[in-house]
Amino acid sequence: MQSKQTARRLTARGTKTAARGNIMNPDHRARRMIRLLVLALALPALIVGTAATAQATAQHDSVAGQPATFVASRDGVVVLVSSTTGRVLRALTTPQPGGRDSDPYLADSGRTVVFVRGTGTCSSSILAVPRWGGRTRVLVPGTTGMFSQPRLSRDGRLLAYQRHDCAARPAGLMVRTLRTGATHTIAVPGNGEALSYTFTANGRRLITALYVGTYQVWSIPVRARSVAAGRLLHPAQAGCFARHLTAIGPSRYVAVDQYCPTTGEEKVLKVDNRTGRRVGVLALVPTSVVGLAGIDFDATGRHLLLQDQGSTVYTVTHGAKMAPIATGFQSATW
Repeated sequence: MQSKQTARRLTARGTKTAARGNIMNPDHRARRMIRLLVLALALPALIVGTAATAQATAQHDSVAGQPATFVASRDGVVVLVSSTTGRVLRALTTPQPGGRDSDPYLADSGRTVVFVRGTGTCSSSILAVPRWGGRTRVLVPGTTGMFSQPRLSRDGRLLAYQRHDCAARPAGLMVRTLRTGATHTIAVPGNGEALSYTFTANGRRLITALYVGTYQVWSIPVRARSVAAGRLLHPAQAGCFARHLTAIGPSRYVAVDQYCPTTGEEKVLKVDNRTGRRVGVLALVPTSVVGLAGIDFDATGRHLLLQDQGSTVYTVTHGAKMAPIATGFQSATW
């Protein structure tokens, strides 16, 4: 009898416990649903935050390293090239019957390529194409004469280039206002040719390597009609002369390629484009490749690209040493 009563008490207790469990279950489920809802709401933000962090890291890594691509000419076509593999990623222009595209130059903070299109034995034009490909647009219409070295100011208003007259007259350093098409010539002594030139960041002056007794670096107002309106900026070291130069990003400095025939030494110098003061050495050119064909900095002014007289393209590593990154190209620019 006692065992039956005990069994009934245990059964009743279990029933009450179960009932309490059933009463509590809805609250328990509700709390679980709330926690799951909070987690579901927080998860997208967490994913977005993680993606944003990854993107920022990737952008930082991209800025910290050299540009992934450069532009050059090859077989009469302007091409985009991988800086890592040295392979052509795509052609930016197409082969021209009876002509060729040459002298590419990256402008507009690395977004636009300006280049020369030769259309005959003595006829050419200057065009622009987006770095990643697209439609070309004409900056200087085709005319008699051979154009070379197109350089665009940072604000995109002015274009400097050289025009070689096929009648054997001296070359001319030209400056064109793209909005109006107004063009004037800056008279250069001697054969009228400037070895290289670049705009200052504000677009008011041209820094150029030209021959006045010897090849030296001059600073000339863009509205000048003669080199005489400018001033000698950086006298060449005795027994040496300036060959090529390029702006170092948006800074007040230019990179100047200086060659000394008497010693066979060539180096790329960093020069203040206001005072002409030499600030440092950016690259030491090995004797095996002395006689660079061109130099160029990327839009950030952090990475230097060099081209030899053959077809090899170099970048600069630690200690101002040159390292080849591609071959088979001309007029490399990034």
